[in-house]
Amino acid sequence: MNITNNPEDRRDPEEFAQEAYLYGAQMAAEYSKEIGKTDLAIMTPDEILTLSECFCKNYHSKLNELCSEAPF
Repeated sequence: MNITNNPEDRRDPEEFAQEAYLYGAQMAAEYSKEIGKTDLAIMTPDEILTLSECFCKNYHSKLNELCSEAPF
């Protein structure tokens, strides 16, 4: 971890969350394309569950990665 006192090196924590949300959404979109269904209305309950897990797990994974690299 890089610790810095330079305010220019610090990022707003909201930026981390936004980047993680986008990453989670991208991974969920890849899953939906992989199964050939981009409409929730035609997905089975198991597919919707997997899509949700894909989004949430990738969001948290990316957020943890970004925060561990943050210069706090």
